[in-house]
Amino acid sequence: MVMERPYGKGSVLMFTFAPRPESTDLPKRKAFVPLIHQAVRHFAGVSAALRRCLVAGEQFDFADAGATPEASIALEKPGASKEVLNLTGKDHPVADAVGIYTAAFQKGTVRERSLWAVNLDPRESELNSEDLASIRNIFASNTMDARAVPGAGGQRQWDEEQKSQAPDWRYFLVAAMVCLLLEALVRDYWA
Repeated sequence: MVMERPYGKGSVLMFTFAPRPESTDLPKRKAFVPLIHQAVRHFAGVSAALRRCLVAGEQFDFADAGATPEASIALEKPGASKEVLNLTGKDHPVADAVGIYTAAFQKGTVRERSLWAVNLDPRESELNSEDLASIRNIFASNTMDARAVPGAGGQRQWDEEQKSQAPDWRYFLVAAMVCLLLEALVRDYWA
């Protein structure tokens, strides 16, 4: 299902399917997020989900990498800015960003470099089924006018108003499509 290949100075995981809905529904399944977490652990060099694989909000323990409490540690946070925190081995900073952290410290005569994979809590991405009515209620505005009397009459009035505006939206969408087609014609044939 997944292949690894060296690419440039790093490596790439290749999946055996195209990332299109016609090809697979894996991103919609509960197994997708743990799969991505395993991929991040793999790139971080963590073979087991120990303390070197954290969930965002947990604290680092540099003793897991072999650092002594007196060791001076430079912890590089993930991101474009590459912010570096200067800490000691007894500090326990909180992993506040998702990604791969790098900790460098002196261990005897060798400069050690350890990686930590920090992921989102996998329970945050569990898929839950919702009925269509509850989803519509999230996006629907107040369908009743404050002055209208509650009841079926107010709802019927709103439905009639929506039906009267529907052709206007259809004309607008058709006009937008015509403009896009004209733009493509002008770009392709008269450029």
